Amino acid sequence: QIRLSPDGRKVLYIGIQEKEPIYSIRVQDFASGQSKTLVEGIDGNYWTHIFCWSPDGNKVVYLSRRGELMMINSAGGKPVPFWAAPDKETEVFPLDWSGQNHSILVSILDQSQHKVRLSMLPESGGEPRPIVSADISELEYWAQFSPDGKFVVGRKTKDKNNDAYV
Repeated sequence: QIRLSPDGRKVLYIGIQEKEPIYSIRVQDFASGQSKTLVEGIDGNYWTHIFCWSPDGNKVVYLSRRGELMMINSAGGKPVPFWAAPDKETEVFPLDWSGQNHSILVSILDQSQHKVRLSMLPESGGEPRPIVSADISELEYWAQFSPDGKFVVGRKTKDKNNDAYV
């Protein structure tokens, strides 16, 4: 996964040290050409929906390991816990971050129930507010906010019919 910063000046990407392998979240500044590691040792099992920028580009929320989101300053520093799933059967993925409603859109997968919930987490912390839920086979667990933050757009599949939803 690669994510361009809101101002278009930087990019987040996954770095891989082949030797062990060790996976890291890296940020590259286009103007300087410099690349640096923000977080070393992330879970290499997840390649999609692993991180997203804050609207001002100053923070990054990321999947640390199954069911745990962390937040870090995009210039570096110490990551802080942001939200953790209540059990080992639940996975969470950060999808998008809206500055308009100060929320992070997340996908919460409950493997034991075969359900996925798209929810909003307040950027100040707290519990997720569900938006829509469905069977894992029906609701794609990716989506994003509209530019004004008032809507969420995604894809739902039912009886082999793919539909976009708002």
